[in-house]
Amino acid sequence: MTLDVGCPVVMSTHDGDKEKIRAATQAGVSAYVVGNIPTERLSPVIDAAIARFEEFNNLREELAVTKLKLEEHKVVEQAKGLLMKQRNLDEEEAYSLLRSMAMKKNMRLTDLSQQLIDAAKMLIL
Repeated sequence: MTLDVGCPVVMSTHDGDKEKIRAATQAGVSAYVVGNIPTERLSPVIDAAIARFEEFNNLREELAVTKLKLEEHKVVEQAKGLLMKQRNLDEEEAYSLLRSMAMKKNMRLTDLSQQLIDAAKMLIL
């Protein structure tokens, strides 16, 4: 179970069981404090939870961007492969052709590549 939260979560408990701590942090708890939190320690604990939450959010965003770029790269590579096979081009020629077609049509390279793949699939059926 994971928490779908838009803010840091501080959990205070008297249970220091390692498995429960692991489960809580995997569920999205930013700070897990065992025992009482004296008033003077509360602010630093909250600050640490906020910092950890922001760091994980940044990592999640970076991972999402990286996955998207990888998927886009795969689409371009697949389209290059189709052009290489269909037109007997080398990799550089296929990429140049894709780029020039995308510029002429004022399209993103990935979008044009996906259209090329979709068209090829329709022709094969």
